[in-house]
Amino acid sequence: MGLLSKAKKFFGKHGIKVELLEVEQQDPARVAFDIGDSIIKGNYRVVAGQEAVVLRHLHRFVMIVVAEEGLEDDVLLGEEEHAQGTEIIGTELAWPYTLRTGEACEDSFVITGVDIEGKLSEAGLNHPAEALASGKVRFQLEVEADVEGSPFDAVARAEIAVKI
Repeated sequence: MGLLSKAKKFFGKHGIKVELLEVEQQDPARVAFDIGDSIIKGNYRVVAGQEAVVLRHLHRFVMIVVAEEGLEDDVLLGEEEHAQGTEIIGTELAWPYTLRTGEACEDSFVITGVDIEGKLSEAGLNHPAEALASGKVRFQLEVEADVEGSPFDAVARAEIAVKI
């Protein structure tokens, strides 16, 4: 176990886990997303292995651009936050909230304003089909539960296959 893993285990003992249930009405392990779509949505569950206070939920859709040197640059395609003051139709969830051991809550996200072709162009990748086929870019959805008192929050990630 590396030093970072040990630190996360020590400092991140919040006991909270985020589980993606579906993304774009698909299994989170196999999500296909059309390059021209401007909205990505899904559902997830936050589960408590031990009691914790969750301050907010943060949802991000990112494009990861791999440079020739192998360095990666995250480009934000869109994000949505559920925090104090956020009201979600159809749920009684209010932030911050406490989850007791064994409890779970479900939430959903809708990230709007996604412009993959525009962000590819800004990154100098003006031919989307070539960029997608080259492996120079990949796409990831991140859902985070911000846990009070923990520097390492609970995060679930899904690789998104963008199609032309």
